[in-house]
Amino acid sequence: MAARIHRDSPAEYVERIAEIYLGGSPMPALFNDEVYVAALRNEYDTTAEDAKDYSIVGCVEPVASSDHFANTDSANINVTMPLLQALKGDTRPLWKLGELVYADKRLRRALRARLGKPRAGKSTLGRLRRARKSIEKRLRNGSYQPPATMDELMGRFEERLTELVRDVLADQQRIEIALSQSLTTPLASSLYTGCMQSGKDVHEGGTTFNTSGIQAVGVTDVADSIGAIEQLVFQQKRYTLVEVLRAMDANFQGEQHQQIHSDLLAAPKFGDDAARGAHHWVNQVLEAYVNALRATEHKSRNGKFVAGYYGLNVNMVYGRKTPALPSGRLYGTPLANSVCPHYGMQMVDLSSALNAVSKVDFARFAPNGTTLTSTIDSGLFPGKDGIRNLAGLIRGYFNQGGMQFQPNLINREVLLDAYNNPGKHKDLVVRIAGYCAYFDDLSDELKREIIDRSYYTHN
Repeated sequence: MAARIHRDSPAEYVERIAEIYLGGSPMPALFNDEVYVAALRNEYDTTAEDAKDYSIVGCVEPVASSDHFANTDSANINVTMPLLQALKGDTRPLWKLGELVYADKRLRRALRARLGKPRAGKSTLGRLRRARKSIEKRLRNGSYQPPATMDELMGRFEERLTELVRDVLADQQRIEIALSQSLTTPLASSLYTGCMQSGKDVHEGGTTFNTSGIQAVGVTDVADSIGAIEQLVFQQKRYTLVEVLRAMDANFQGEQHQQIHSDLLAAPKFGDDAARGAHHWVNQVLEAYVNALRATEHKSRNGKFVAGYYGLNVNMVYGRKTPALPSGRLYGTPLANSVCPHYGMQMVDLSSALNAVSKVDFARFAPNGTTLTSTIDSGLFPGKDGIRNLAGLIRGYFNQGGMQFQPNLINREVLLDAYNNPGKHKDLVVRIAGYCAYFDDLSDELKREIIDRSYYTHN
């Protein structure tokens, strides 16, 4: 369920939405017409009339007209990995190493199964030790030169990001080409004017607009990491980049590394509207990502790749194997959900967080949509005044440039009670990402992720 809001939306309409939220429903998701229409018109040669008539596909993804096959959520990119490569001077392919490597891996797995030998290197500590030895060895032999400036760091990041995007989407295109050859969809295609006129299936490019929505995961993590490095390494010169990398490779274990960790965590983070550099770096990361997509050829359907930012649960999956980051995030911790203040890091207060998110240039960099899923204590909005205050908060966030909003308005004690006593709150529905679910039906891991998200309260 979705609701569109613009500057001229009646007060009664927005207040009714606020009342529904405070009544315990995490629906409807809210969409800012001004930003969504601007994003569509910036990305597509669509008319103002069609853009204003946009509809949402999937969770938050807009289509430019009724003749647009968007193929949304077509692939995900973990953007933290090319940042780590940029920091460490690593130029190895992240995505695909070739069929011979895959065959070699299959052979080694088969041999291990036959001989009953465990897989090597499964422990986190073992991986961290090997990574640390690699850095030390390359420092000794002179093969590692850390980036000397922020411009050099960003240049390296953009280069590694572009290669990762290219490699991932090469496989994505193989899938799309196979679909065009082997999976026709006559019923779905008959619903598009372009397909009916051209006689082509949607997978063959029959519609006027043809895109593949590619989601970036970990944007906030990268921006916070870059901001922390800028402050501690290049501006204050409190640490060298090598010292930060050593601490990261140790997962910030050890007294000296713990101090570096504390200082990294204390650096300004996205979610505090007073931290001017934080949203700047978010926009820089989004621009680099959009440029990487535009530099990658879309070989099927005469289409193009468009950027979106909604992690669903992928931020948890990617986070499990993503090493520690200069933001202070530890190994294995979930990455930030969409373009939101980072998992577990409450920055100042709710209004500050919304102000910060609204400074992101979604109209330029998010043509495939985004999410903002905040968990908010319903006690912040008591009584009838609370309804008007929540409605005003929504309006203020959208008027400043926020693209989308889908909060969980819930008392934290109720959430913890539901976790500790399954079945006690059987009707408790929570917003996960672009979708909702009964809290009792979630896995233990996902329940913890919901509880541990940045939480805004009056305490």
